[in-house]
Formats: sequence, structure tokens, C-alpha cells
Amino acid sequence: IMYEFGKLRNSFSISFTEPWFLDTPTSVGFDIYDNDWRWEGYYTIARRGGSIRLGRKFIKPRYFSIFSHYKLELVEYRDISSSYVPSPSYDITAIDWPQLESSLMLSVTRDSRDSRVFASKGSRNSISVESAGGPIGGDIQFQKMWLKSDWYFPLHRYLTFVAKGHLGILTNIWGDPEAVPFGERFF
Repeated sequence: IMYEFGKLRNSFSISFTEPWFLDTPTSVGFDIYDNDWRWEGYYTIARRGGSIRLGRKFIKPRYFSIFSHYKLELVEYRDISSSYVPSPSYDITAIDWPQLESSLMLSVTRDSRDSRVFASKGSRNSISVESAGGPIGGDIQFQKMWLKSDWYFPLHRYLTFVAKGHLGILTNIWGDPEAVPFGERFF
């Protein structure tokens, strides 16, 4: 159970994960949440929903795991200020809020770090793909792909150098590529 509050963000969530489901290296879990993020001077993004998660670590090939999750949420832009200047390609004032987002994500990871918390050598590389709308349903449509690569190099007994590279691609193959909500875009 998590509750965060402040001037610009209020979040409440309940999550549960069983990391060793049925005595196998399979994890299952769920999340239920209610989040409000205020972009001061512009608008508030409210997200209410939940997700279910499923993952599996592989013995062979070593270090590999695969995870997926399905998310269903209501997204609403509200408290839109008069100082908000709409983008020519995406005007949040012209959309009938709230809208339903239904998405499915798949991620493949190779993690050879010597420690998950205090890694000093190894690497963590992943590719993730998420799709919302289209055949999955919902009002919001987009497709995202992330490539992440983190490499750890020991420099001294208590000092580690980390090189990170992250690449993300966002589009909408089911409709207008410009009609992806700001809350899903990379900033």
C-alpha cells in the first residue's frame, strides 16, 4: 500500500506480487491505483485503474526473463487553465474526457548484474513493447518501444562506473500518430 501527497502529486496504490508462484520462477501480481499529477499552470492528469502482471525467469538461457502486463485505466485531463496553449496536433480541450486506456506490454530482459541493489559489475539490457487501443479496445491508441542498456564497471572497492543508454519510440499505427496523449509521450 502506498500513499503519496503533495502540492503537485497525489497517488494512492495497492499492489501485490507473488515472486515464486506455484513453486516456480514465475511471478504474478496486480496493481490498483488512483493518481493525480498537476502540471502547474496548465492542467491535472488523473489516472484511475489497475493492471495484472505475469513474469518468468529462465534457467536457460541464463539471466533472461520475460514479463507482461495488462492495464485498464480511466484517463482524464481536468482543471485546464486559461494559460494552456493547445498544440496544433493535440488539443486536450477538444477531447471528451475521461477516456479509457487498455494496453498490453511485453518485456524481455537480460540481467547479469552481481547484485540487484548494489551492482558493481555486469549489465542489464531490456526491450519492451506496449500497445494501447486497436484490437485491445479503449479510446486511447499508441504503441511504444523502449530499449534500455545499463553496464556496470568496478573502479575501486567502493566505486562503480555505470553507463546507461535508453531509447524510446512512440507512434500510433491504429490512427493519427499525432493524437497520442501528453501523458504517454517521452519528455
